[in-house]
Amino acid sequence: MGKLNNFEKWVISQKLGVTILLVIFTYFIWLFIYLYCKYKEKRINESKQEKSSKKFECMLENVNKYDCHSLIGTLLHFELLDKNDLYDGYSDDEIEDYGLKVYECNNQYLPCEVKWSEKDDAFIVVYSMHSNDYYFGKIPKKYNIEVNEIVNNKIITFGGIMLDKGYYKVFDDKKNKIINGYDNCQIRLIINYMDKNEIKE
Repeated sequence: MGKLNNFEKWVISQKLGVTILLVIFTYFIWLFIYLYCKYKEKRINESKQEKSSKKFECMLENVNKYDCHSLIGTLLHFELLDKNDLYDGYSDDEIEDYGLKVYECNNQYLPCEVKWSEKDDAFIVVYSMHSNDYYFGKIPKKYNIEVNEIVNNKIITFGGIMLDKGYYKVFDDKKNKIINGYDNCQIRLIINYMDKNEIKE
């Protein structure tokens, strides 16, 4: 077999180049199809979970100013909240310019656990970190049966507490300055859950 001339070498190199390009193109097409199918599957599962998700919500009992400050302090201590995010991140100048009434910490959730307390004969809400439980209050006893069913027989997808009202800043038109105030503070518990048979294996 004789040596290939330059033209034959060029033809072979072109064919090889085209083949490589086709292989790469096919790979990316199949990769795109695979990723798209996985994305669609994920969205379908999320949609099913959203439709079947249920919510339990209540205010914790006997909450005072100390409990509210304790919640904010815990968020800051464990870096779940930045000081710059207090009052929704608004500066005093912005509160004045926009005429806002802004609470110190009303839109921040603290992940929590619900546990049964023999002492209180009720379910309590705690934040667990480094083997320590930080107590934030108890759930009213009238919810004992409902909460017991959720904790023991449901799949909890989210559990958290947040402040409802508390300390605030507001611009007073009459005094022409920002004043600090306090609305009776409460701690709201929110639990999202699903029935076990609704979770896709």
